Amino acid sequence: MLTIVSLQRPDGNAVPLKMDRCHVKVTIKNRSVRTKIVQVFTNPNDFPVDGIYIFPVLDGAVFSNRSLSVDGDPIEGAVFSGRDADELCRTSASHGGNRAILEHLGTETFVAEVPRIPANGVRHVQFEYSQIISTEDDLARYRYPLALAKATSAPITNLFVDMEIESDTELRTIHSPSHEVVIDRKDDHHVTISYEGRDVDPDNDFLCYYSASDETFGITLLTHRANEEEDGYFMVLVSPKYEIEETDIIEKDFIFVLDHSGSMARRKMEQAKAALRYCVENLNDGDRFNLILFDTEITSLASRLNGDENWFGHQHGSDSKALSTALIDVKDGRERALSFINGIESRGGTNINDALLTALAEKPDPKRPRIIVFLTDWQPTVGETQPARILQNIAEANRNRSR
Repeated sequence: MLTIVSLQRPDGNAVPLKMDRCHVKVTIKNRSVRTKIVQVFTNPNDFPVDGIYIFPVLDGAVFSNRSLSVDGDPIEGAVFSGRDADELCRTSASHGGNRAILEHLGTETFVAEVPRIPANGVRHVQFEYSQIISTEDDLARYRYPLALAKATSAPITNLFVDMEIESDTELRTIHSPSHEVVIDRKDDHHVTISYEGRDVDPDNDFLCYYSASDETFGITLLTHRANEEEDGYFMVLVSPKYEIEETDIIEKDFIFVLDHSGSMARRKMEQAKAALRYCVENLNDGDRFNLILFDTEITSLASRLNGDENWFGHQHGSDSKALSTALIDVKDGRERALSFINGIESRGGTNINDALLTALAEKPDPKRPRIIVFLTDWQPTVGETQPARILQNIAEANRNRSR
């Protein structure tokens, strides 16, 4: 980062340099990393200043192929040890620099002088370097010292981080604990990660973790404990393969249970129907499904498609005729189901207990996972209305462990 090290007038109180733009482009090939930084700085003072470009070498990394240019002109720099860099920054601070940068320095620091930044002038800085990324238990971590910007300049007006990761081994976990990034998996060996922010006052460095594995699932454990006297935290990331052979896809059975009671009127109903349409449209051809609707009574799409025009309310445990809970082949029933979903209207009470017991009534096919998708605003008003008893009834009915 570029910070002021001396002023052209001794009595002046300099305003920190402003970073109008910071674009960090990271290219990772296996463990080899190339980082290219393009930054635009403005001197907001009405007098010239001298600057110093500081970039900490973090996590014991070894930089190679370094190059720094200012307004297109190459600038020579040098790597200082932690002690020498500390002393340099303390001296600079006495001439207008910021002592807060000291806490962000690594064991080594790249430093270069940037003389004569004119009043209200602009400097375009480009810095590139290569490194070998560190790994621990097959988990690689990339870190960019973004927090240093908070100590050396005003908030970053425009911040962009673009990462591209390629790996000979299939990529699994991709995770940034520091920033809300957009992850675009091209395939199992190639992923792009991006972040964009405006008026960013960074409190944290930019961090990105990734792992590579030839296993079907990649499992990564991240732990954190602030100090030894307190309990810590852990996070487990489970990442499947991105590209799956069609022959590897397991055929599944889905039962969708949709609340269309009066409380689901208008916006809630439209949201639920949109979600249901999305689910049905994305089922695989080898899947099977059924749709159970409930208000005061329970109805079944399978009953309708099987020619049962008299839809029966079903009270669990009664002697009334049970609904058809037969499953519908996706190929045969998808279009009719979508047409039926469009016509669903909200009405009546909310019989959650019997709806879920109806979904669990039929014994699953042991060769196919059965998944129940439940859409409701959760306010039972008919039949059993105590949530604890409803959960108990469901647990007792789900002996076959539907998901």
